[in-house]
Amino acid sequence: MLQMNSKTGTVNGSPEKVYGFVSDFRNMADILPKEIMSNLEVYDQHCRFDVMGIGKVGLKIAEKTPYTQIKIIAAEGSPADFNLWINIAPLSEKQTEVNFVLHASLNIFVEAMAKKPLQQFIDMLADKMEQKDFSESY
Repeated sequence: MLQMNSKTGTVNGSPEKVYGFVSDFRNMADILPKEIMSNLEVYDQHCRFDVMGIGKVGLKIAEKTPYTQIKIIAAEGSPADFNLWINIAPLSEKQTEVNFVLHASLNIFVEAMAKKPLQQFIDMLADKMEQKDFSESY
């Protein structure tokens, strides 16, 4: 099984606000890469979208640990079995660290081709979280 860690992003916002944001897919649409996605359907606990070159992908929230972690899994019909963990750690009352961990079951040939784009994807999620304004309530 492939396991990849994103860079650790520093977010200007409390762990509670960051958790509130990432635990609702309606907010997560703001950080997903629109340039490679289309036909996005977003709900509170799940979403579906087409990924260029891959096909339809579905995500659903499997487990939430308040203010520290969200575990997202592949929804039925996704082309691969994977999960994405979002780890949240407080730095202070107004700053939080965020890290994405991707676990994927891929055959060796697909893994070789997908490793670099997947690493770029989870690093981009961390970058977008750093750029997000968490002064709003989530």
